[in-house]
Amino acid sequence: MISTKIIPVEDMILPLRGKKVILYTDAARLYEVSTRTLNQAVSRNLNCFPKDTMFKLSSNEIKSLVESCNRFKKLKHSNSIPRVFDGFGFSMVANILKSDLAIKTTIEVIRYIVDPKGHPLNPSNQKMDVIFKTMDTLIRPIEPKKTKIGFKKNEGQNDRKRK
Repeated sequence: MISTKIIPVEDMILPLRGKKVILYTDAARLYEVSTRTLNQAVSRNLNCFPKDTMFKLSSNEIKSLVESCNRFKKLKHSNSIPRVFDGFGFSMVANILKSDLAIKTTIEVIRYIVDPKGHPLNPSNQKMDVIFKTMDTLIRPIEPKKTKIGFKKNEGQNDRKRK
């Protein structure tokens, strides 16, 4: 059964192992297929996924996800080990799925790769727009947190008064 619950793209992207990744359940939801269909397609086409584009979560990573966000509580008692995809893996999922949306997405991405000026990414519907935004977000590297350099003014303390 395909979940219709709307989740913002930003919430689907997870930083794991120094990469931005998307959980298989979210990828299935975006491509409008069941998680079973997605897992079967991936298992049958493992040669399409280099090791750095898809990996299974460790038990510690699953535990951390379940503790940090309520929407991952189903992972706690899942029989299968969840997979995650980076940007390349996420686009490869579209190539192996047989759903109409996945096929349209693949066609648009290939047209853009072949001729970026003649075929800008032009989603034909709102769902494809969400998929392209997800791909774009996954492809961008994780930016390290910037710390401000300099002195910090202590709040609550009086400055020295000149006499």
